[in-house]
Amino acid sequence: MVFTKFDSNVFVFFQTTDDHQQPLNLISDSAIESIIYLQVKLGPVLGCKYFGRHLLRMLTLCYVDDEQLQSLIGDKNPFKSVRPVRGDLNAKKILDCLLSLIQTYGEQIILIFYFPHIIESVETRYFN
Repeated sequence: MVFTKFDSNVFVFFQTTDDHQQPLNLISDSAIESIIYLQVKLGPVLGCKYFGRHLLRMLTLCYVDDEQLQSLIGDKNPFKSVRPVRGDLNAKKILDCLLSLIQTYGEQIILIFYFPHIIESVETRYFN
């Protein structure tokens, strides 16, 4: 494992095997695994209260400034969308954590927790 560069506030390591360099995001991957582990241990109510709420806020920050809305060129499209933007790369890991809540505790998390947050976000943007 060789440290080669610092990319987007995350240390990126490259593992060199057979002339291929594979990026290893050690900090962000271990943070995701820790969040998912703690969500399971805390349960649905506390997991949504302490992690889900902040993850949903972080999700909106992935698309705030103009730099995050620049189009991606190449095969870096994490969601296979029609118009991929740079914020999609940041949102992928956050969405993985939010999806783990749904996979662990069921679809009621969407109705009870995600929809009210979406409605509140739209109302604050609409009336401001």
